[in-house]
Amino acid sequence: MTVREVAVVEVMPTLSAVPAQLPPTVGGGDAHNEKGRRRARELVERYGEDSLSPFILRPDKAFQFGHDGTGVVAYRFIGKTAVISGDPVAPAGQATEVLAGFL
Repeated sequence: MTVREVAVVEVMPTLSAVPAQLPPTVGGGDAHNEKGRRRARELVERYGEDSLSPFILRPDKAFQFGHDGTGVVAYRFIGKTAVISGDPVAPAGQATEVLAGFL
């Protein structure tokens, strides 16, 4: 784990609820469809080292994928707020970039 990844882990509790900037039905283009769920599952199987990673696959989650598709942030809307479900699932060193793409 790099210093940058540690920083993301440390700030995640404070960023767990952010004002929604994404329309509820968009979420990176694959938020609510089967293709997006399959891609998220692949990423969890490959990079999901955290014990909470599998929970991003719950049916109430939407996904925001990293620009290159190798990382994902799971979230759901509560009112007008997007609540992030755990840490981003991404290759080592890319979690900060995936999270920044969401914010």
